[in-house]
Amino acid sequence: MIKLQFEGKKPNSKEAFNDGIWVPLKLDGEPIGAEIRMRSRLSDAGEKLARASVRRQKIEFQKTGKFPIQDPVDAERDRVDYVVALAMDWRGPAIKGDGEGTPAFSEAGLRQLLDDEKWAIAQLDAATADDARFLKL
Repeated sequence: MIKLQFEGKKPNSKEAFNDGIWVPLKLDGEPIGAEIRMRSRLSDAGEKLARASVRRQKIEFQKTGKFPIQDPVDAERDRVDYVVALAMDWRGPAIKGDGEGTPAFSEAGLRQLLDDEKWAIAQLDAATADDARFLKL
């Protein structure tokens, strides 16, 4: 058996992937004052979503003998669903609601924010796939 043997603390990757990281939203490379806490694609939630997607494709292939080609509108909806499912919290003065201060995090609130600020979807999606950020490498 091959394994790594080294001095120091071994990272607990599953814990890091599930704990999530704060992802600052940026415009032109500059933070705008809003951060979303995201889980990794390799978190328990991310792996569950990936398995469900593969199962749907497998079922479609078994029915038709072809791999499904997803409609672009459905693909964008699924991407938002994925980002929202991996989101955990938000913070920052740029996140505004009807009342004073930053509103409490909710999936519905994040969907509304992403519907208005579509550019943020790509940043959050990319962050979930950046494994090194979660392991603090």
